[in-house]
Amino acid sequence: MSTMHLPRLKKDNSLSQAVYQAISKEIARGKLRAGDKITEIGISQAMGISRAPVREALKRLAQEHLITLTPRSGCHVADMAPDEIEEIYDIRVKLECMALEKALGRFKVEKIQLFKEKFEELHNVATRRQAEKEIDLDAQLHDMIAQVSGLKNVQRMLKSLWARTQLIRLREAERGYLPVDACKEHVSLLIAILKSDKRAAVKLLREHIEHTKKTVLEHLNNPG
Repeated sequence: MSTMHLPRLKKDNSLSQAVYQAISKEIARGKLRAGDKITEIGISQAMGISRAPVREALKRLAQEHLITLTPRSGCHVADMAPDEIEEIYDIRVKLECMALEKALGRFKVEKIQLFKEKFEELHNVATRRQAEKEIDLDAQLHDMIAQVSGLKNVQRMLKSLWARTQLIRLREAERGYLPVDACKEHVSLLIAILKSDKRAAVKLLREHIEHTKKTVLEHLNNPG
């Protein structure tokens, strides 16, 4: 198992979630790379916890295709090939635009306004340190749209897709990605939602996801 900087944990009711987040972060930072082997016992010893929550976290990571669990071969960090990532974004476009169309008219104005203000703030002070905040806020917004849509199957499918693309975007933050364009795109989208302009909102969401896909693929193909 590659050298990782996993936190020591105290016993609580969210150990599995903490393990999941810790391993995800190591993958996002490139400390764990595609093909690297990880073990239940290695993680449990590093974090000072039993193997049960580690096992649950690894199952979740496998379900989201972030790691592979192979009988007699062990657990390895999954590869994220450009063609697969492109496919994921293409699916996201269709599912998220469907969710947005369903959700329009159901949003709480105060919630949308708050998102708009937060993205404007990040846009005005965009720095490398703000990148992770933008990525997290982006995830919250996309998740909210899916939740408000009420489309349960769409929500479940998107949750798995988001897990992989989120890690790639976090790698961008590690390399100095600046969230200026993404913040601007989100602000425009939120303004359209506030105006209940379905055509504009769906168009802006589609363009935002397509733009993100293009940026991610460029970084994957040119990792330097």
